[in-house]
Amino acid sequence: MPRSLLSVKDLAAEVIIVDTGSKDETVRIAREFGAKVYSFSWCDDFSAARNYSLEQASGQWILWLDADEVLAEDALQILSPLLHRPDLEGIRINMVNFLGNSAGGDKETYLFLKLFRNRPNYRFVRRIHEQLLGVPEEAIKNCPNVNCYHYGYLNLVKESKQKGQRNLTILEQETTEKPDNFSWFNLGVEYLGEGRFHESANCLEKSLVNLPPNLIWSPKVYKALATCYIQLSQFNQAAEVCRAGLELYPAYTDLCYLQALALKEQSMLPQAVGLFHRCLAMPQTTSFMSEESYHGYRVWVALGQCYLALGKFPQALQSYIEAFSLNPENIGILAEMVGSLAKVIPLEQLADSMEKALAARGGDSALLVARVLTKTGFYEQGLAYLDGFSPSNPELRNSLTYLKAICLALLGRVADAAALITDLKGSQARGLKQFTAWFEHNRLAFFTADECVETAVLFWLRGLQLLKEGTNQFGPEVFTEAAEAFNKGVAIFEK
Repeated sequence: MPRSLLSVKDLAAEVIIVDTGSKDETVRIAREFGAKVYSFSWCDDFSAARNYSLEQASGQWILWLDADEVLAEDALQILSPLLHRPDLEGIRINMVNFLGNSAGGDKETYLFLKLFRNRPNYRFVRRIHEQLLGVPEEAIKNCPNVNCYHYGYLNLVKESKQKGQRNLTILEQETTEKPDNFSWFNLGVEYLGEGRFHESANCLEKSLVNLPPNLIWSPKVYKALATCYIQLSQFNQAAEVCRAGLELYPAYTDLCYLQALALKEQSMLPQAVGLFHRCLAMPQTTSFMSEESYHGYRVWVALGQCYLALGKFPQALQSYIEAFSLNPENIGILAEMVGSLAKVIPLEQLADSMEKALAARGGDSALLVARVLTKTGFYEQGLAYLDGFSPSNPELRNSLTYLKAICLALLGRVADAAALITDLKGSQARGLKQFTAWFEHNRLAFFTADECVETAVLFWLRGLQLLKEGTNQFGPEVFTEAAEAFNKGVAIFEK
């Protein structure tokens, strides 16, 4: 909340906080920022709480924010002149929803009505995902160059606030009270976020029945249902939903991407490649609730996979490099590239391509190449790469020693690994010491949870390495059950 309040301190003449029963420091922090704080008894109705806040406002304009939303720094200079225009009743700005595990990862953007004149006939409706009614469309100006950043959809935030179960309780009640397109849509999206795909598809199919095509959220019904079908491996249905949606919204890149993905999963690779390239050529627009990666790095990763399956290995390599250039924090893209192409393109060429891509990002590319090689099971090659790298920075030297020790340990050279890690520090190093200690003395004793996790990862990687060695010796059919068990374990570990 302090970050949210700081973002509006130069724009808002009056700050009103409605507290719906917090048990932390919300009220104290709000008052320290000079906000007027009002209490409201929570009744599973966001609109009721928001409308109560509007009744307390005395200003001419209202900007409404949640505590996990932050206005961009340049908002003041762009918005201030607009607030003096008598012809305007509302202003839409660009909402940026951060998705996944971090704010540096995937994001969804769309225009949303966040500012409006303080008039008694402009009020919110709906228990959740509330909608503002009354503002005439012809008096609303779109400002796509003003961003509002929303952190509430990040995985850690959702889990810590247990938003999913709270939202489901309210939405299930709302679909009972008012079972219309919007209620079924919201419930379907919530089920989708919870991984309950059959229930999600059922709700979204109901939302599509007689759905007016001109509503701001209508395109996302098609997107959500197509996503659901893909998760259920119903790829033909997903492609059909995307085709129907694109007839109504031909500029919606997300539907084009999902249609291509569905075709790819049906091994219709040339058609999928054509659609993926169409995604890249489509102009970016704020007219839809659109995910940035659906016309960015995810498209290039999918193209890399398609070209690999088509036997077009140079194009696959270039696609992965393009994907990484758009998402340079995601080393996993390079790991997938190496793991997929190492059998058909010399490892030296892959390493050279990685080093060039990483050099453009900055930092010590050689060490990062070694990390990717280690991550993909090329431990001997990783060691060779590390032997030619001599950083002067003590922290980098520590990282290099750690990577060398991992390679040695996973190659079964435990004594050599143990000799390297004597002076290493940190939970990773302790995990590595535990790993080598187990092989030497067959016992473990953890001091921290991080240490346990690091050791578990090393054991898991060594287990995979042993399975690979066993497969080469005895054939793959012997290890089917073991591979299934490992995959289940990975899924649980990642969750």
